[in-house]
Amino acid sequence: MTARPALVVPVALDALVVNEALRRQDGFRIWRQNYLALDDFAGPEPDEGDRQSDDPVHSAPGVHLHWTLPRGLRHGVQDPATGEITYPLVPNRWLVVRFSGATARRARAWVIESDCPHTPYALRAGHPVERSSPYLVTDGTLHAWRASPDPHRNARTSNAHQVHIGLAFPHTDATPWTERAGRDPLFLTAMNTGNPYFATYAPHNSNVFSFFDDLSDIASADTLGYQVIGWYSDPDADILAARPPGTAYADQLAHLGWQDPRLTGDQAADAAVVPATRSLYNGLALTVPWDPAAAAAPGPDPLHATRDSGALNVAVGTTTEDSFTALVGHALRAGGGEPSGSDMGLIRAFLHNLLTLADENGGDARVRRSIHGAAFGASSGGHRWTVTPPPDDTPPDDTAGDDMAGEGTADERTVPRSFTPPSWLATLNDDQHRLDRHLGELHALQWQLNALWQKNGLADVLFPPPDDAPDQELMQAELDPARQGSLAHTVSAKTAEALALAAEVPQPASTGRHADAHDALLAGIDAFARARGLAGGARLKAMPAQPFWQSGNPVVSLSGVRPPADATVSDEPLPVRPLIDAAWPAAAVTVGGTAVTATPGQGPMPALPGLDALPEEVPRLLAEYFLLDQGNAPALAAATGLPADDIAATLAAHRPADYGWALPALGLDPWAQPWEPLVMEWKAAYHHIPYTVGGRRCWTFDGTDYRCAPGAAIDPEPVAVKGMSPLGPHPRALFAARLEEFVSHHGTAGHREQLDAWLTAIGDWGFLAQELTGFNDRLAARRTGAFRRPTPDDTDHPEIAGLAGYPDAATEDGLPARYRGRVTSVPALPGGESAPFHETRQGQIHFEQVFLYDKFGRVLDVVSPDPKYGGLHDYRSFPLVIDDALAPDTSFTPTVAAVAQLPPRPLQPARLDFDLLDGATGTRVVSTAADASPIAGWLLPNHLDHSLLLYHPTGRLLGTYRLLTGTDGRRTGQWEPPPDGTLTTLDEVEALAPVIAGLLRSRRLATEANLTAFLDVIDSTLWTTDPLGRRADQDLSVLIGRPLALVPAQLRLTLQGPPIRDTGWAATLNPPPPAFTAHEFAVRLGDQPARDDGLVGFYRTAPGGGYDFDRFDSVTAPDDGQDHITRIGAPGAGNAPPDANYLSLTFGDTAPTGLLLLLDPRAAVHATCGITPAVKATVPARHVDDALRHLQAAFRFGPVLTSEHGRTVTFPRPAEKHGTWSWLRPAPVPGPWTPYELIQALPDAPFQDRPTTLQDGLLGFLTEPEQ
Repeated sequence: MTARPALVVPVALDALVVNEALRRQDGFRIWRQNYLALDDFAGPEPDEGDRQSDDPVHSAPGVHLHWTLPRGLRHGVQDPATGEITYPLVPNRWLVVRFSGATARRARAWVIESDCPHTPYALRAGHPVERSSPYLVTDGTLHAWRASPDPHRNARTSNAHQVHIGLAFPHTDATPWTERAGRDPLFLTAMNTGNPYFATYAPHNSNVFSFFDDLSDIASADTLGYQVIGWYSDPDADILAARPPGTAYADQLAHLGWQDPRLTGDQAADAAVVPATRSLYNGLALTVPWDPAAAAAPGPDPLHATRDSGALNVAVGTTTEDSFTALVGHALRAGGGEPSGSDMGLIRAFLHNLLTLADENGGDARVRRSIHGAAFGASSGGHRWTVTPPPDDTPPDDTAGDDMAGEGTADERTVPRSFTPPSWLATLNDDQHRLDRHLGELHALQWQLNALWQKNGLADVLFPPPDDAPDQELMQAELDPARQGSLAHTVSAKTAEALALAAEVPQPASTGRHADAHDALLAGIDAFARARGLAGGARLKAMPAQPFWQSGNPVVSLSGVRPPADATVSDEPLPVRPLIDAAWPAAAVTVGGTAVTATPGQGPMPALPGLDALPEEVPRLLAEYFLLDQGNAPALAAATGLPADDIAATLAAHRPADYGWALPALGLDPWAQPWEPLVMEWKAAYHHIPYTVGGRRCWTFDGTDYRCAPGAAIDPEPVAVKGMSPLGPHPRALFAARLEEFVSHHGTAGHREQLDAWLTAIGDWGFLAQELTGFNDRLAARRTGAFRRPTPDDTDHPEIAGLAGYPDAATEDGLPARYRGRVTSVPALPGGESAPFHETRQGQIHFEQVFLYDKFGRVLDVVSPDPKYGGLHDYRSFPLVIDDALAPDTSFTPTVAAVAQLPPRPLQPARLDFDLLDGATGTRVVSTAADASPIAGWLLPNHLDHSLLLYHPTGRLLGTYRLLTGTDGRRTGQWEPPPDGTLTTLDEVEALAPVIAGLLRSRRLATEANLTAFLDVIDSTLWTTDPLGRRADQDLSVLIGRPLALVPAQLRLTLQGPPIRDTGWAATLNPPPPAFTAHEFAVRLGDQPARDDGLVGFYRTAPGGGYDFDRFDSVTAPDDGQDHITRIGAPGAGNAPPDANYLSLTFGDTAPTGLLLLLDPRAAVHATCGITPAVKATVPARHVDDALRHLQAAFRFGPVLTSEHGRTVTFPRPAEKHGTWSWLRPAPVPGPWTPYELIQALPDAPFQDRPTTLQDGLLGFLTEPEQ
């Protein structure tokens, strides 16, 4: 073979030894992809209940080998232009050598051609198809096989893409293997189509990355050793053969995660290193015992140790952090500890990386809010647009300057006061909103169209068809885009409408060269802005709209089991060994001062035929193995005369000094049965709890989330939900990451010194976790994973692929690429039958079956449906550890020990829209309007004289509202005009600030008890809002109160697209209308315990328009004896009282719910509904600061000594320096009051020579009088 510089890359080789004793003791879970099922419109992966147990092929007696490809060959790279992920080619030739015997060792070898198809020719040559692996190939590969000179390949004449690949060819004296397809194009990667388990689960890669040795030639007990060596059949296809232009050799290896010892990090020295252009892959399994007649299973065996340890526990939570927290609490209690609620809260906050937040004022509530939100996954909510000012106008504290032009996350607070966005910005945002809403509807229709195509095809192959399936002619009519009113025609029309809407918003530039789709979009945004005259350095930017949210699947964590060694990404690169020339040391090891050597075919080392057909480095690697495996010690002792025990001890120690060269980084550990769980299969019983039954609610909102109401009913028949979840070391990786971050920020020097040791210890923890993959989808009767999809080549319906939006089926009149590819699931029709459908997830679950299995399929039963079939636990008594968030109030399955409760959640993305509206009109959304201010007016509570100062949105004083005594002796609230004399009637106030006038006309607010209560709830709320604000006049805020804004807002529950519908056969053409859109979900405004919420309360809209100022919903509780204020329901665990005061929204509301908020504008206002994360609305600072600079505070003060004609008042001026104080004297007739300047009293207190009078008046303060 071509002598190119090579690297030897270590691979992990596992050897499972199966004898009859192990087969009697352990079960196997074996399943394979069936790509032929795609022809019948089924998925290639079998349904959960159809996977095979104890398969005779993959659990046969013998040694089952599997090697793990290096991580660098399993890592895909996403194309920035197309978004497609590509994986590197992997070695497709593997030499497998088995050594056996005692003093006379024997060798037997096979060469695996991983990419060779199984054909009738192969079957006649003795290759059973069961030992090859299902695979999907392209037309290009089929063509290459037909053109190949190899009879094994050119015998593949079928055009079917579903094939079996992987043949093991014996490499013997009689039939030595030779390369027959060295120049055939390579196609094999670590990822098979639709199969993430291809490279890791041995039954999926038989004779590809795994091999079965039946040991039929070894009839008695023996000590075995195995070596695998891999290479690329075409050296030009080697991962090292071609480096991207401009990429240094060191960078190439860094990308692969490999470390060549010749590279030191010195750029000049590394440049002189001769790059390796070939790679060989070497795996070892040393001293493997084999005894076919043994009464016991081979050991040591971690599966049996785990089963017998009693340390395996399972916890369920909403996230990995929460389920792991539950496991930690269980472990502490099991060890005799008594962790308190605060202890567990700190552990939970640590795992969620919220310790800093927990330490803040109101931290407990803020942490709870963040943890609740972490249980949801986000999906795009579309876009909105903003225009950022020219850089020269940007204030010095602007933080948006580093954002990329064209898009970003600039905080609206930083927009300077002097900049006015263009008027077309509001139109652009309206157009974008219409497009986003339209795309949601179109994507739902595309899903329905694809589902209908699936059902139509399935109806062709099901015999008899399901009883409730519609007539196939009716389905085909709906698939005809030429038929007016058909589903396909509707999708076509909707697509045309979407194209028209898309033309009104920026799109990626279609001309010029761009690095990727992102750069093309930036260019398109700039071109759009230039066409509308945006210049002067201002930039149009795309901002993500509020995302939609969907609750994640429940997450299970396990303790007492170790993940695969390769599952954790190491920070250290994989050591590789260069084989640059023939100067690589000869194989030798020093034993007691004597050099012991090995050469294939000489002395104790058996010969291997046909070495000249293999890579030239193979003999040296074989010889190296022979001196690493202590199983070869008897043969070496017989040849050298040295004591066998001394040789065995030296070979077992693997001391580099004894060898004189670098040893392999993997494969030197003593053999043990492999068992590292790869997959958890589970079956859960789900009891749905309706939202309402007969008008009675089964779920109540406690201010944070939903609890099951006492006496609630459940659906009589539970739904069996089955799934398969890949396991990973998430808990220990999570804990290690949090610990490392905590120590780096808060640890001492001693902690930092100990960090590596702690991280190493964490690496040995036996914790695994994974979500219950597909749980939510199965409740919604949807199936993800691989499925058959339409293509433009379909003979009956070639248009469906394009109409359904598949990226590779784009047409000239189809959607742009950025809006395609949204169909990712199909109806779940197990066995061709309809599956139970739910619109929401709300109920209780318990596990009926849980079992784990490893890469070879060996099973550990954890929960069994029937004790007679084994398992660690019967499902009725299974001690599932349940996190507090999922703990039920009452179990509806009393015969089961551990039941988890899932509160109501939509089974599609949803969000709670919380928008501030234009204060002038109450209709435009501030975040999308050009320059709308949400401020409708200001209130300034005056603690000194128990009154309210009222202001225009710009800060102009509109008067005072205070208690005055009437002729009847009653004190009522009355409006007093401002002292400047510009306003004298409420009609004049209404013309300037309708909201202020509406408040002043409230008859209920005017009573003494109600006004006093109103001022009191303002005061008690503001004392719990932290901080006081960004103003420098916080002392003044304590003295007279903080300015509060009246802000119109709206709330709405929104779904991403139309409500999901039943996917069963009966609902195919006429699905029933959704029911959950009528469910009333509660919304709590404000979050007083968190101390970061600015809401004081709100007014609801009145039936005839405007706001109902006779009722005020307050965050804090009012005193008794008033009838104006109703407290908003407070947050708290447990059942809410039946009269808890929350807003009520439905997904079917025809319009948003309008409100008028009274808030401190320096803090956000939060809205909590439980079914989505809490959302917040914030008043942009640019709408606050100008008004606050103009506010004039005025409160009753007197009497004071004044002169008749002077304009000064001798008075101790308050210490507040950020503004100007004055005293105002009332005019003798209606008109402007007379201002007096405050001057300090002279120290000698002289008598004035002009008369003085005692006068009542107003003490005034203007924040910035120069403005």
